[in-house]
Amino acid sequence: MGLRIVAAGSNMLIAEEVSNAVRVIVGDVAEITAVTTASLTDDQLGDIFVCAVTQREPLSRVVPLDKMVVLDLRPTSQFFMRVSRIPAGETVYIFNSNINYARLLKQSCDALRIRAVEFVPIAYEDMPGEEVITKLRQARYIIGVGKLVEKEALLSDRYRQYLRPDVTIIGNTRVATMQSAFLLIQRVTEYFHTTASKQIAVLAAEMKELSESAQTDSERYADIATEIEKLISESDNSILTLRDTIMKSFAAQIDPNISLTAGDSAAADSNADIVHALEDINVLSSNVLHFEKNQN
Repeated sequence: MGLRIVAAGSNMLIAEEVSNAVRVIVGDVAEITAVTTASLTDDQLGDIFVCAVTQREPLSRVVPLDKMVVLDLRPTSQFFMRVSRIPAGETVYIFNSNINYARLLKQSCDALRIRAVEFVPIAYEDMPGEEVITKLRQARYIIGVGKLVEKEALLSDRYRQYLRPDVTIIGNTRVATMQSAFLLIQRVTEYFHTTASKQIAVLAAEMKELSESAQTDSERYADIATEIEKLISESDNSILTLRDTIMKSFAAQIDPNISLTAGDSAAADSNADIVHALEDINVLSSNVLHFEKNQN
């Protein structure tokens, strides 16, 4: 049915991250293209345009709202567990291309009562180069989005030379929240339903025309029946694929490394990973409750 999804980001690294998040949600039911928001001049490139929260406004200037889906990308529980283990009193630098996401990440940590450390943003596209370098030289702990704290940015030749030998870098793989993932799934489902309905309506009209004709074209009847069966099969396969990807999306909320595959040993490994991740979540929740009790 030819669904085209465009994943937009402030730069190609973020666009690819959004693209990966979309693929986790919808699987292989669509052709996914990653682009920078600034490169879009109209909405002809795709049927659905997906972006992260920080790109909602710039993307909406080019793409109609009814073709947009905004994914709320959040770090997994494992990331917050690692950040919560940073010793109290330390300064934690949030490395990102723009200041907006650095602030959002700080707010997420604050919401989980990770307040024993000071968070300082390093927004390398929004800050003067000298300021970025100065902060990198000071940083003992750096956190950020996976690819941005790897060789594509932080560990590139441009910035790696300024890092301390004892620096600890904590990257996070962001995944879409279930609420925003379901919005995308709903939009994809609507697309397939609408497309199939239109195609079936055309075929039904042709069948009606044939039935009213003086001559009966049995071969064309057979072709139409085959096309309808194909549409039904494609629709069924899309629903099954989306069902599987919903489960994968849920697992990714806990740990993106969890794989839901067939086989007893694989299933056992996945279950163990899920249990371990849930234990981490419980520890983090307990820390929050303990903090709140001490505040009361």
